Amino acid sequence: REVAALLKALRDRAEIELPEENL
Repeated sequence: REVAALLKALRDRAEIELPEENL
């Protein structure tokens, strides 16, 4: 299982959908 890869993918999507400016 490549959990790190999945987390990274979700993290990248989150950054694209929700820029740090919104955070």
